[in-house]
Amino acid sequence: MEAAIEGGDEPLSERLKANTLRALGDLDLREARLKEARTNYGLALPIYREIQDRMGEANTLQMLSRSDSIEGAPKKAESGFMAVQHILNEIGNRLGSRSNWGYLGEHYIRNDKAVLALGAYQASLDALPREGDNWGYHISLRGQLTAFEEMQNILGFLACLQLLIGTGDDIKDQYASMMASLKDGIPQDKFDELEHALFDNPDGLRLAAVQQAIEQDGQSKSPEIGETGSDVNPEE
Repeated sequence: MEAAIEGGDEPLSERLKANTLRALGDLDLREARLKEARTNYGLALPIYREIQDRMGEANTLQMLSRSDSIEGAPKKAESGFMAVQHILNEIGNRLGSRSNWGYLGEHYIRNDKAVLALGAYQASLDALPREGDNWGYHISLRGQLTAFEEMQNILGFLACLQLLIGTGDDIKDQYASMMASLKDGIPQDKFDELEHALFDNPDGLRLAAVQQAIEQDGQSKSPEIGETGSDVNPEE
């Protein structure tokens, strides 16, 4: 490890050391070597802070938070994600915000908090116009689809399906099957009204379903940005 980081007789720059350690952590995380990932991220984080690389700090802390989530430390993971968001707000990185809110949504899904996941994924969708990050839009919409499915919220689920058809997902058959089942179970005039609404304004229906779900859930509010600082200690 030391040879890889030092690069022989000539030490690498501090930033390159941190980038290398973070890349090793990313590889470890992909291979589910969580202990090794945390070690590499934990070594990279203080370097980024020392050289005042805020984006490097945010990216590293974000992956540490994902590791916490996977390892079953939900409070620590949530605190970390919110600390990351605090940094991203400070530096005005909207693309990073979309990603971070998406990871927080993933965390909430993992912990069976579908309504909180809806809110996090909505924050991800709001962070940047679809045209600025079509792939991120697609991932966040997929996240809301999963949350609606867990909640058995048919209207929200159908609205997400309709929107995802437009992103290239091969889910037309699933959408058609659900609509056929609904057609057999509700009056024709109601079905026609729903079908037209899904065709004319699926995003409006999706937003309405998100807002209704959050309003009906008394404990759905996520922690406020800035409630946690950026000084989360990965070794705690």
